[in-house]
Amino acid sequence: MPVKTEAKYTADRDQYVNMTNATWSGCRGDSSTSGTSISTTALSYNWAVRVSYTSRFGGLYFCTRSFFEWDPIAPLHGGHINFARFTIYGDKAGGSETICYDVRAILCDSALASTTADYGNIFNGLGYIEALSEPVTISSTSEQLWTFDFTEHGMKLIQQKIYNEEKITIALINEVDYDNVAPSGGVNHKFYYEDSTYDPVLALEWCAAPMLGSNF
Repeated sequence: MPVKTEAKYTADRDQYVNMTNATWSGCRGDSSTSGTSISTTALSYNWAVRVSYTSRFGGLYFCTRSFFEWDPIAPLHGGHINFARFTIYGDKAGGSETICYDVRAILCDSALASTTADYGNIFNGLGYIEALSEPVTISSTSEQLWTFDFTEHGMKLIQQKIYNEEKITIALINEVDYDNVAPSGGVNHKFYYEDSTYDPVLALEWCAAPMLGSNF
């Protein structure tokens, strides 16, 4: 029968990139868009995944995307990925606001440059976003672990990165950002995370067929 092995990998680096723009299309951008600021050192951030709009200053849109990266991972037993999950610690930010915060895990097109240019890294070469998971509703203001289980398509994307011996870069973005829907005024879609208590982790379950001649 197949041999299953689970391995967990702590992110080697993480960062968030902010964007502010007078239009939603300019704020969301494309693969060539750079953000307006970046942090590669913060252990926590209240608006780590954010989409919002304010009518102040003539009208401004805000968007923040968080990025997590792993150095090349060696495949276990030469097998295939049977299960994949990204776990992060955080909560719903926004004070008294009661709206839901839907967050989705995305596979980035390339390794991080650790500059504001990483903001557009959620788009692939064809301008599409490759989702790894379905959206997860961050529904609690209490800090806890949130899990993003990868779809079959998401597992195939990760496996291809591993077999190509490439770095794995995952972004967390708001579903409003993913769906390309301009946020309404006065509403902050925000997710807070911190990695001083629990590191961001990528968990993989490998499934490998037994070697010929194995005893059962």
